[in-house]
Amino acid sequence: MLYSSNLVLHVRLTPREEDILTWLARGKTRGEIAIILSLSEDSVKTYTERARRKLNASNTTQATTLAVTLGLIAPYKDTSWMDQPSYSYGY
Repeated sequence: MLYSSNLVLHVRLTPREEDILTWLARGKTRGEIAIILSLSEDSVKTYTERARRKLNASNTTQATTLAVTLGLIAPYKDTSWMDQPSYSYGY
């Protein structure tokens, strides 16, 4: 499926959809996102599906990739989340 750069003008994600796609792009599961954002897993699934439909993506991976490619999310722009003690890099 081909997308033009004009698509970004027509796609409007809610802040919650952006948050969830950002966490998905960072490799988090629905369960982890639910804990991080204090939501139920069902709510995470609902927001994910809404974003997927808005992006006309066939699956979550494609929706996340499109959101990054179109500049709708920037998963690593703010790296302060990496300083959380739960992250271990093995140095």
